[in-house]
This record gives sequence, structure tokens and C-alpha cells, in this order.
Amino acid sequence: MPVQIRSTSTQPNQTATFDFTGYNVLSFVTGIAYWDFHFHGDDHQVKTLALSLVNNQPDSHTVNVNVSGTFSDDSGNNIDNPDSSVVLCCVAVVDSPDSSLTLAGASSIPNGGASAPIALPGSSLAISSAFLSGFDLSYGDTDHHVLRFQTAAGFAANGSQGEITAQAAMSDNSGDDASTTTINGGLIAATPNESGLLVESRANLQTHDDVVVEFGTEISNAVPLLQSLDVQFDSGHCVQAIGGGCTSWYVSGTSVTLYGALAFMHDISGNNQDDSASSVSMLVVAIPR
Repeated sequence: MPVQIRSTSTQPNQTATFDFTGYNVLSFVTGIAYWDFHFHGDDHQVKTLALSLVNNQPDSHTVNVNVSGTFSDDSGNNIDNPDSSVVLCCVAVVDSPDSSLTLAGASSIPNGGASAPIALPGSSLAISSAFLSGFDLSYGDTDHHVLRFQTAAGFAANGSQGEITAQAAMSDNSGDDASTTTINGGLIAATPNESGLLVESRANLQTHDDVVVEFGTEISNAVPLLQSLDVQFDSGHCVQAIGGGCTSWYVSGTSVTLYGALAFMHDISGNNQDDSASSVSMLVVAIPR
């Protein structure tokens, strides 16, 4: 099989490892299935909320990811690493080159902007899906309550080149907006000739119920990748915890079931996200059996 996928769970500010023993990894891309950042014990106003993945390949069958997480106010309160988590996924081309498939990433794409052009495997695409691999949102020199936090990765094509596009925003309810608003994104693009990979997107999910994603063919493995997260309070509050995505999933036959696909945010006074204004979008990447 020329494409392999892996997933793992880790804490912020740790290094995660994807083991592809038995395969020679030729190219790869990493993304986020779920993230969950906490302050220790109390809630606080927010100055900076950021997550980044720095990849390296120490040998032919191993991909390491340095996971950096920031959740801070301007009084020295920072992320509680042991009580926070990140679920990561890796999609890799292995053993032999695949001219029908492009895996690519880009960093520090500004809100409303796009990455540098990315060479696509062709001008006619069966798969053209972007996803989040990080974000950096900061109010600057001081902290604020949070009303809304939003990140999203999109895709735009122009012939044989494409771009990862960005949406990123953080605001309170006094008209104050984050001054730093960027995302990191990944891209999976494939021509109709690609047979080793399938994708399905599910947008605007906010549910504790199972979400069944049907592929119509037997699946051997699958991972979900977070494409967008939009979480809002009904008014501005301090934050004790924030995050979202899909914590777990199950492959059975021709379908993949996602558990708890949602965005969340809460303080310690019982204020939670407004579910009617909060959601995630997930890209499910599957390997046919």
C-alpha cells in the first residue's frame, strides 16, 4: 500500500512519534484530530492561544512531531500541560512515489490570506482538502475575555497550483480583536487516478452523538483531521478550558464512526459554549482495504 496513516495522543510541549516500521516514508503531512487546552485550577483572561507542529524525520520509518502549545494571560498563568492533550494524525506516502498524490503544508498563513502556491498532482482533482495543523492567535500586550475563537483551513486552486487559505479570529464582547491571527495548514490533493486514499468531509458538527461517515467500500484504517473550529460564549468570559475536534473514532466495514465531534469552551462558574454558535468540521481520511 503506497499510503499509510497513523494517529497518536500526546500533551502540549512534548514530542510525539509516528512509527512506520516496515515502510520507507517518502513524504508525509501531519494534522490535528483534537486539542484540549486547560489552565491549572482557575479560569483567566486570555492573551495568547497557539498550537504548532514541527515535524522531523530521524530515519526512514519514523516521523517525530514537536508539539508546542501556548495558553496564557498577562499575569504569568500558562497552559497546564498534564491536563491538556492533542490528538495528532499523520498521512504518509511510503515505499514508492505516488505521482497522483500531493501532501503539503504551510505555516503562518494570515487571516483572510493564503499560502505560497503549492504544486498539485494535476489540474483535475478528485481530492482537494485542507486541514489545520496549528494556529497562533494573540491579543498582543494584554489579555482579554473571550467571546469567540475561530480557526479554519480552506483550499483554492488555479490550474496546476493550489493554496491553503486561512480564517482565524479571537474577540471579546467589547470590540477587541486579536492582533495576531494566523493558522498552519496541511493539504491532501489527488487526481482521479489515486486509488490508495479516500476522503469524506463533515461540516458544522456539534454533537455528543455518533457521526457515521460512509465510504461505500471496505476500509482498513482511517483518521479524522480538524478542518475548522468555531467556538463562542453567549458573552465574553474568562476561560478555564478550550478546544475541540474528535477524540476517538472507530472503523467498521465500509464506515468510520466519529465520537464527540464538537467545539467547547468553559470557565469555572458554569458558563459553557453556545452550542448553536459553535461547531467543528472534520475531514475523514481512509485507506481502502
